[in-house]
Amino acid sequence: MHVGFILDGNRRWAKKQGKNSFFGHQAGIKNFEEISEFCVQNSEINEISAFALSTENLKNRTKIELRNLFAIFSRFVKKNQKKFLQQKTKVKFLGNLDLLPKSLQQDFFELEKKTAKILQPNLKLNLAVAFGGRDDIFRAAEKLKNSSEKFCLENLEKFLDSGGSNLDLLIRTGGKNRISNFMLWESAYCEIFFSEKLWPDFKIEDLQNAINFFKKTKRNFGK
Repeated sequence: MHVGFILDGNRRWAKKQGKNSFFGHQAGIKNFEEISEFCVQNSEINEISAFALSTENLKNRTKIELRNLFAIFSRFVKKNQKKFLQQKTKVKFLGNLDLLPKSLQQDFFELEKKTAKILQPNLKLNLAVAFGGRDDIFRAAEKLKNSSEKFCLENLEKFLDSGGSNLDLLIRTGGKNRISNFMLWESAYCEIFFSEKLWPDFKIEDLQNAINFFKKTKRNFGK
């Protein structure tokens, strides 16, 4: 099962605590570590994709908030590198990474390179940073156009950041019922679970409820 996460509500969660956005983003990344740890142990889940920062966020968030986010991402990568290798978690970064600071790009590249050596991963972990679904499809079309491949849907899919790994279940927290330009191609036939909980409050039992929702849903794929 490929599960996608739209990690919404970190800033609102921090505001409720009387804290600034940095506090909320820290709580959000800590919660994601716990959720991903559960996914490694869950034999039903073989791949997860998390929406950490959108192309729209890059345009609309303040420089201070973005700088804090970049620092959090860098610490997350360095802190968990050893654990990812031990647990056989293969990490891939999705998005237009050229929009990010060079030092952060290097952190991402080094983690990807090291975990790429894992041939039989227990979990594939895709982190969408500087990502937008429309931008992803546009960049894939550009890559295909400049290649020697035939221009068709199958080949276009191969040039997506995810390689066309379709979502089975998409979870959005924070009480908003939209997908906000996340993995548009891959979510075409996924089941969507919306949670009122803000991301730092979304716990393993909530994820299990989403999985149970998915299991009870009959998927027709247009039939």
